[in-house]
Order: sequence, then C-alpha cells, then structure tokens
Amino acid sequence: MSQKLSIQEVTWKNEGLYIKSNDTEMDAEQLSPAGKVLVDSNQFAFIYILETPAEYVYLPLPKEHWADLKKVLAEQATVTLFLNNREIVLEHIVEELQYVISNIEGNANYGDQMVEEVEAQFVK
Repeated sequence: MSQKLSIQEVTWKNEGLYIKSNDTEMDAEQLSPAGKVLVDSNQFAFIYILETPAEYVYLPLPKEHWADLKKVLAEQATVTLFLNNREIVLEHIVEELQYVISNIEGNANYGDQMVEEVEAQFVK
C-alpha cells in the first residue's frame, strides 16, 4: 500500500525550494526520503518517493510546479518538504529529475503529450 501527499504551498527561501503539505494524517517522524523520482504521464507529474518502515509515500510534483523544478535544476537547489512541523530534504531530486527528463525526451513510451510538455518546459 502507498499514500499520496498533496502540495499546499510552494515557496523559494534561502536559495532553496520549500514544499508545504498539510497531510495531518501522515506520521512525518516515520518518513524518510527514498531519493527516487517516478513519472505519471497521465497526470503530467513527477513523483518523488518517500518511505516509512511500512510503505512508500508519493509526493506528486505536477506540471503547475515545473517552472520551479526547472529553476531547481538550473541552480542545483535544495528541495525541502515541510510536513507536520518537520523538514525533510528531498535527497537526490536534482539527479533523479535530470535522469527522468533525459529518458522522456523523444521517448514516445511516456505518451506524446507528456514528451511535448516535458520538452517544452525542460529541453530548450
């Protein structure tokens, strides 16, 4: 089983991206970064993977936040999740995003629309 977090707010502070989630049912103390990014072509989102001892937790990063992700890549910035008064640095997000973006570029396996959207935002 897995859970999905939702993004409430995204801001830039101290040269890093901060993502706030108010999923109060999640035990943030049990959560740790898995350092992996998946792709949801149907929802036009990258998904950062976190984990607890019992399950994976997905943090979708939808298209509406891709401009911020592009800046993260350009500046090699840190991304931090704020969840229930805890800060969790999303380890390896830059490398993982670079990897999945390079795999999506020109790759119809992700769907033509996903390829077009990713190329338009990240491959210029």
